[in-house]
Amino acid sequence: MKAYSENIYILTPKMSVGARCGKADDMAVESRVTQEEIKKEPEKPVDREKTCPLLLRVFTTNNGRHHRMDEFARGNVPSSELQIYTWMDATLKELTSLVKEVYPEARKKGTHFAFAIVYPDPKRQVYRVKEIGNTVSGRKGADDSMTLQSQRFQIGDYLDIAITPPNRAPPLQGRMNNPLYWRDFAIEKEPLKCLTPLISALTTKLGS
Repeated sequence: MKAYSENIYILTPKMSVGARCGKADDMAVESRVTQEEIKKEPEKPVDREKTCPLLLRVFTTNNGRHHRMDEFARGNVPSSELQIYTWMDATLKELTSLVKEVYPEARKKGTHFAFAIVYPDPKRQVYRVKEIGNTVSGRKGADDSMTLQSQRFQIGDYLDIAITPPNRAPPLQGRMNNPLYWRDFAIEKEPLKCLTPLISALTTKLGS
């Protein structure tokens, strides 16, 4: 087990799992709550010295798309699993740093990380995915300080991270269909490099 700043701990898939307290050495996009409801409730501060860390099961892809929900069916999970000890106030930027420690190729500036919570739907006995935010390696972003707690992450949920290499536009999915997202990611960041795939993606979407 490796220890990093801010008392966040990460285990590789081959390491054993055991939580410790204190300073421990077919895709369907749905939301359980609206963003307006989330903003109404202030976050409760987490005392990392006195609070046991939770075991966060993270699944990653390197093609820019989240895992299909049928990959979580019948007790199965994707093979690309990372296990992280962290707290509910962990930010997307902190989690991005931990993923980059495991995957050196994701450290390149401009690498895009799309975060989603995968959670069980008790009514249908299937898993759903809720996209929550995005970060970009080497750049500051609006979602950097977003926490698991602020997005109503619950113990037992999974975190799915779609990683897109730099200079390659992420696929249009979920909130990425919003042109305002592309304004921030493509036009303001790397207009010359990203404008062509942006126009192509939007043209395809409008023509469908």
